[in-house]
Amino acid sequence: MSRAGENHPRRGSLAFRPKKRSKRIFSKIKCVKQCTETKILEFAGYKAGMTYIKFIQNQKETPNYGKKIITPVTIIETPDLFVCGFRIYLLNNNLGKYAFRDILTNKKQDNSGKIKEVEEKLKMNKIKEIKLIVQTQPKLTGFNKKKPEIFESFIGGKTIEDKLNYAKQIIGKNISIMDFENEGNFIDVSGVTKGHGFTGSVKRWGVKLLAKKSQKIVRKAGTLGPWHPAKTQATVPQMGQYGYFNRMIYNLQIMKIIEKNQKDEVFDKIRNNAFKNYGLVKSNYIVVRGSVMGPPKRLIRLRHSIRNINAQFDENINILQ
Repeated sequence: MSRAGENHPRRGSLAFRPKKRSKRIFSKIKCVKQCTETKILEFAGYKAGMTYIKFIQNQKETPNYGKKIITPVTIIETPDLFVCGFRIYLLNNNLGKYAFRDILTNKKQDNSGKIKEVEEKLKMNKIKEIKLIVQTQPKLTGFNKKKPEIFESFIGGKTIEDKLNYAKQIIGKNISIMDFENEGNFIDVSGVTKGHGFTGSVKRWGVKLLAKKSQKIVRKAGTLGPWHPAKTQATVPQMGQYGYFNRMIYNLQIMKIIEKNQKDEVFDKIRNNAFKNYGLVKSNYIVVRGSVMGPPKRLIRLRHSIRNINAQFDENINILQ
């Protein structure tokens, strides 16, 4: 029987190919939204778990505006980041952008000579970009982890000179989540999803099950392709790796930012009750509306929202429960 008149969209999206494992346990952020204010443009935290809150809808021009609604939220513990140093990138006609110098915090080594060399390159207008080298502090969290994650972070500023001065001031110090973003604003969340190992095509791509007794196997694609061309195309849904992918979620709203010693009537229960497979939340944390990829203890990287938001919101978020 022909299927010519039926609507049959392909199963699964080809936008996320290749479906392979991430190279490391935390993701990479390649671009950020430019900012004229001299501050760090990225942050990181550990996913603790999920809960729900009851608040008054603050998005205008919606049916539930001004009414009580319930929404799921994710708790991300965000201990302070320690600035290990900063990296200077130069621009070359043949090499493109390349790393020139790493200026690190070292009590035994004097960095004055390297800084003078960088300032000379600044006068010659050869510096393309400056990034901070930061590390997480998992010892401040509620789970036992010793080894920190080290990664680069973009810096905002009007000129390269402003970024260099900010990097020299902040090196060897801690950066709080309050220095990164405020309540009510939107962020993009990047991380590695939960791994499921080697799975079949039904779970991996969502293809339909075949009819009973039609073939030996029911949980597979109906056909691998035509006789000619005599090869299997990459668009055919097949078994393979599922999960442990790099993913980005856009425009998640920060509902609340709770500092370490701050007391809050609504969120005091989070301090006292441990999350499953995580433990107690001991440091600063943020409450993000919606779900976030990965299992508990997975590092989640944050950046300022890069896409424009057309919806209008009230400044204050009234959380009831």
